[in-house]
Amino acid sequence: MDRPLRTPTLLGIAIRTLRLERGLTQQELAERSGTSRRWIIDLEAGKGDNARLGMVLAVFDTLDTTLRATTRSQ
Repeated sequence: MDRPLRTPTLLGIAIRTLRLERGLTQQELAERSGTSRRWIIDLEAGKGDNARLGMVLAVFDTLDTTLRATTRSQ
């Protein structure tokens, strides 16, 4: 997946795609990353505006994925 994650909706789509690729349910991902299923549901729906960064990073770590930030050339 090589797509800029610029909005909560795109972040949610990326997490859902990765979760499904790894064959995890929302509940399994929540348990493994130390969050709740409700939180995963909201995150995947793009309601992650209030998500704590540590929780987001824990989800990506659980999915064995690195979130990268790059600069755009002007």
